[in-house]
Amino acid sequence: LREEQSQTIADLNQHVDQENKLGQRVDGLNNDLKRADELVERMNKRISDLERELEHTAVLSNEYRGESMEMREEARELQFAVVAISDKYVGDVKLRREIQKYQKHLLKKIERIRNERKVQQKKIEELQFTIKHQSVKIKDHEKEIERLGATSQQILNNVNHELRLPVGNVMNFADMLKNSFDKFSEEQVKMMHEEVYENSNKLSSMILNMLDLAMLSAKELELEKRNINLSELVEDRVNQCSKIYVEDKPLKFDVTTVQPDVMANLDPNYMRQVVDNIVINAINYSFKGTIQIRLEKDDSFIKLEIEDQGIGMSIKDMADVFDPFKMGSKTECKAKGRGVGLALCKTAAEAHGGSIQVESPEGRGALFRVL
Repeated sequence: LREEQSQTIADLNQHVDQENKLGQRVDGLNNDLKRADELVERMNKRISDLERELEHTAVLSNEYRGESMEMREEARELQFAVVAISDKYVGDVKLRREIQKYQKHLLKKIERIRNERKVQQKKIEELQFTIKHQSVKIKDHEKEIERLGATSQQILNNVNHELRLPVGNVMNFADMLKNSFDKFSEEQVKMMHEEVYENSNKLSSMILNMLDLAMLSAKELELEKRNINLSELVEDRVNQCSKIYVEDKPLKFDVTTVQPDVMANLDPNYMRQVVDNIVINAINYSFKGTIQIRLEKDDSFIKLEIEDQGIGMSIKDMADVFDPFKMGSKTECKAKGRGVGLALCKTAAEAHGGSIQVESPEGRGALFRVL
């Protein structure tokens, strides 16, 4: 019974707990019902508001329907007007397109004309520059012609002097030997023979220089090259020139720096004239001192140098000393210069594929270098 009683009490307690839970659930449901009532009340209020808005919307809709009909009618009339305007201006659109097309064509034509004008303007500028350049050249040529006119007269005077003097000497001595040979002693005949020989050499040198320079300048000369001993040629020409041109000047010649047996493929006649002209030039413008001749050869070139201790040249004179018929300021005042010897040296050296240079500290001699 106690156990049953205890079980009964436990069951009662369990039922009490269940009732308490049910009570709590009932309270919760009541709260939910209250919230549901509040929500229903708010929904009813919202529905009332919506009904009022719906009534107002219906009124507006009726008003709008009337306005819409009016607007639709106006839109239809406007559409008819647009169609009419479109039909009216279709031709204008085509015309506008044609105008635009023609405008493009005109723009292209204008651009082409502008480009042609630029080209023509450039050609005009080039022609103006050419005309200006040619005008300057013409003025330079006029000045050169004037200078050549003055120089040619001096050259003519020099050549006239140098021709007349040796020709006169040769003719006089020849006439004396022809008419009075028996009256002269052997020593006098020998002296006259030497004079005739020296004057003949001077004439030959001058005439050959002028003829060969003309041929070289006209590019009509054909070099007759052959293998020669240049060392022997140089020493022989220095010896010959010293006998003919030194006269009574206290000059010495140093050929100790000539490398022996220098062999080269050259035209001996023109190389002889190159050596003669440089040596004669050194003799003419030296009054004392030593004329030194140097010759050397290596694997790539032959170098000939002739250096004197004469009056030298100015920088201006060195600039055109190798030009034909151009004589230095110190040369023009003497009857020695003809303006052809050094020009011949230059053309002959270049004809052999070489060159000629000059160095001259003014007042301290000149150095001619042939490569």
